[in-house]
Amino acid sequence: MPKNIDANTGYFDDETKDSRVLIQCGPKNSLWRFMRIEFNPSKIFMLELVALIEAIVPEESYTELMLKAFVNRMDLTVDVQNVLVDLLYFYCKNASLTNVLTKSGKTIKLGGDSSPSQFCLYNKVAEIIAKNGKKDKKLKDVVPPYDISRIELRLREKKMRLEDYMVCQNPFTRLSVWKFPKKAWSELSLNKLILKVAKYEGLQTALLLVKRSERRAFEKCAKPFLCEFWKPDDIWKELPNVIGGILDPSAYYKPL
Repeated sequence: MPKNIDANTGYFDDETKDSRVLIQCGPKNSLWRFMRIEFNPSKIFMLELVALIEAIVPEESYTELMLKAFVNRMDLTVDVQNVLVDLLYFYCKNASLTNVLTKSGKTIKLGGDSSPSQFCLYNKVAEIIAKNGKKDKKLKDVVPPYDISRIELRLREKKMRLEDYMVCQNPFTRLSVWKFPKKAWSELSLNKLILKVAKYEGLQTALLLVKRSERRAFEKCAKPFLCEFWKPDDIWKELPNVIGGILDPSAYYKPL
């Protein structure tokens, strides 16, 4: 089932837990139903998962179960190539910013760990290098020769089915992304101060520290530096393909 497998030996390591599939029957958490399934579609062979689930619950097809299932958490990711995350500024209204230091570098979190939605932003290349250190030599991932910024949205809506996400409001529109030039982009010292604070506390906090008129002046100056690559509507248009690949893997994935 896992994709990080050596075809010659059949050996795979799961120290990174990327390819783990967790299946619980009768979980204790009251929010979960008679069966709980946790998996990453990009890290496993989905058709094998279908066969496994249908062997456990032969009374219903895999697709029927997925249509009935409540999604307690869904992670949606966007990778931006040739952009270093440390050079970007992020803003999400009413979401506090937290900098988390890990072995693979810094992760920026917008929103709490228990909130219905949370953005996590980090250096994807640094993460690949860190995880390669836990893998057998034959199973290491190729390290890209360019920067990759990972923008990850974690959705924790209660009692949402996969089909419900097709009609809900686009959560990516809540996030704005800026990239300011390395040299001073404004002669106003206040704007420079806002950016300094934003690096540690986030733009949300930085802009709340100044007057409304000063906030509007900053937003006007900063508007030309909104990142052109950040197109929430185009990103959300890909959701039907993502959900389709989960509901009917045979239409999206080729058998081994």
